[in-house]
This record gives sequence, C-alpha cells and structure tokens, in this order.
Amino acid sequence: MGVLSFIPFLLSQGFFRRQSKPVQAFGPHSFKSLGSSFYVEVPVRRVPGARLVLFNRRLAESLDLPVPKGGREIESALLEWFAWFKHESRAGEGDTPAEDIETFFATRYQDSDSRCAGSALGDGRALWLGEIVRKTADDRMRYLDVVVKGIGATPLAWLKHPKKSHRDGMVGLTEAVHEYVYSLAAVRNGIDAAQVLAVIELPFQRAAGGEKAALVVRVGNHLRFAHYRYFSNQPERLETLFEYGLKRDMGLPLDYPVGRQDARAYLDRILAHLAEEAAAYYDLHAVHGSPTFGNRTSDGASIDLSTFVYLDAHHAEYRYMPGCSYSLGGRWGQHEQLFVLFSDLMKLLRGSRFKYADTVEDEKRCWEKFRSVMESRLTQSWLKRVAWRKATSRRFPQTPSGASSRW
Repeated sequence: MGVLSFIPFLLSQGFFRRQSKPVQAFGPHSFKSLGSSFYVEVPVRRVPGARLVLFNRRLAESLDLPVPKGGREIESALLEWFAWFKHESRAGEGDTPAEDIETFFATRYQDSDSRCAGSALGDGRALWLGEIVRKTADDRMRYLDVVVKGIGATPLAWLKHPKKSHRDGMVGLTEAVHEYVYSLAAVRNGIDAAQVLAVIELPFQRAAGGEKAALVVRVGNHLRFAHYRYFSNQPERLETLFEYGLKRDMGLPLDYPVGRQDARAYLDRILAHLAEEAAAYYDLHAVHGSPTFGNRTSDGASIDLSTFVYLDAHHAEYRYMPGCSYSLGGRWGQHEQLFVLFSDLMKLLRGSRFKYADTVEDEKRCWEKFRSVMESRLTQSWLKRVAWRKATSRRFPQTPSGASSRW
C-alpha cells in the first residue's frame, strides 16, 4: 500500500442509509470509573449524510477491529460507530429518535495559563467514545482510547479564544486530512503518536474557513500532561489520576496496587520516552506546531498532528504556534522544548504535594538522563543508516559519473 497506506473513500451516493448494525468496535471506558469530577458528559446525535473519506485499514487490522471487507460495508460500519455531532435541542424541532442519540464524555485538562470559564479546560471539540484493551505478547495490557475530534463545542471548549476556529468545536476537512497523513508518516518514521483511524466528512460547512466540516477518529493514549496540570492543586484527585495513568502506560491491570517504586519507574519511563521522541524529532527535522502540555500524552508521545510538519533541514528561524510566536532557534530545535515540558511537569508534581511528590528527581539529574538517552538513540539511528548505505553501495556500486552501474 506504500508508505502512507491509506484507503480513500470518495463515495457520491447521497445520504447514508443504515443497514444491519455492525459489531461494536470498542467497549465502555475505564476513565469514567475515576468519578464525575474528571469529565463532563455530552449528548450527541447521529449525522445523516456523513461519508467516509479516509480509512487506515492497516491500523484497523493491527487492532483486530471487526471491520467488514467491502468498501461500502466499511463505510456503513464506521459511520455507525463514529458519525456523531453534539446534540442541542431547539424549540420547534421534531424529536430525534432515541437510537440516534448517545452520550459520550469530554475530559478535564488545563492547556492554558488560566482555569477561568471559557479558557482551555479540557476536550473542547473531542469526545471519548470508548476503550480498546488488548493483551500484548509480553503479557502486558495495552489500553487505547477511541476519541472523535470535531464533534462540536463541549462545555470545556476554549470559548474566549480570539480565533473563531478555536471556538466552534469543529475541524475543517483540510486540517483533518493533514492530521491523518502526518500521523501515518510520523508513526512510520518511528515517532510515537496517537494514530488516526478514519476521517469522516460532515454534510455541512464550517463557517471558520468556509469548507466542509469533518471528524477525525483517533485511537491511542489521550491522557496528557495537561490532565495532571488541571488537578495539581487537588492532591487526592491528582494521586487518583496519576496512578490511573501509571497503570495504563506501564501495561498493568487497573486493580494493581501502586507503590512508590512504581511512581519512580513511571517518571523515568516518561523521561526516557520523551528523550527518544526528541531524538526522532531532531533526526527527521520534525516540528510539532503546538508543543504544549495538551499535545503531549501522559507517557511522552505526540498527540494532535494537525500542525505537524517535516522541514528539509534545521531552520532556527522557522516560526510556529498560533500567531507564529515561537521560533525553533538554537542548534537542536524542539529537543530543548520537549525537555522543558518534562521539567515543567516535574515542578508541577513537586509543587502539588501529592503522595508521590518526593519521588521527583532534581532538574540537573533529569537533564543528564534525558541527554544520555537522546544521544544514544541518535547514535543508533545514524549507525543503522550508515550501515544501510554501505550495504546498498556494495549492491549498487556507483560509476564515476554518479549513475548506478547496474543500469
């Protein structure tokens, strides 16, 4: 299927007609067991006339999802599972059939400096639909969140953002396709990221941008550094959330009794993972356009690649973030920024005075570990590349003109 390995579906058959209901692809989500303080429920309605645009068959097969074989049946199944939009009852509208209404949830996290009403208080345009749990070859558990983005403005939306595109709770089709393509490319190139299973086009325009609205169906870890930040002044709730993230990220059963050694090992794991990600970003000249607490998962992976790009080389003057307010700068690009995210997380955990605050190491020690892992990962990557080139040159020796002698 090639590097990107996606299957486009550009069907022109009008409105979607529901056939026999497919087997459900995911189960109820364990996050709700933490308690209602951690999320808000949001009613949604089914969207008639939606259509499937992109589908990651390879991802679906790797997760053993019950997806049909034929193209039309695939579209039918994915629309049945994921074609939802926020439901708001309006006077004068007819009753929506009960089978076309569902309730999912948005999680609370802090991705802005303020926690006042209207700031970034969590999933502002995404809802968690359910969870996929699989056992790995080494007898660990793998927990994957099923999330749909572009589903409408939730009660946690950033309603005071100066840009309308951050307030309407929607995603434009261009942004959705960008995230799909770059998530495939990033994962193929060794960057850990929440993957996009599908892109669904909605049958209405998005006022901000003037193009069709779309849904992005993501599968992967969606717990973020920003979740811990939201509860940093509530020690007991932070402990609950931290232990939940630890067990999921380390592949442990959710009834596992967490101890202090586990907390230390978890923080070391996050640090090492972030260092590996920094090495990959540096090696590939990759840039995340919004490297914030809200776009870094609890185990250090990337999330939301709608602003992700590859550069042809390191450009210190390259600018990004809303309003192009940041530049890559320096020699290393985003590697320093990824460490700063970890350093800020450690300061947050220490200042929270929650149960495991004293397991956090000092910044100098963390930097030494981070740099050691990053340099080791870069060395391995470069040595593999040199070995591949040498092997290739032996197979296809070059003529003085530079053309391969094989040809």
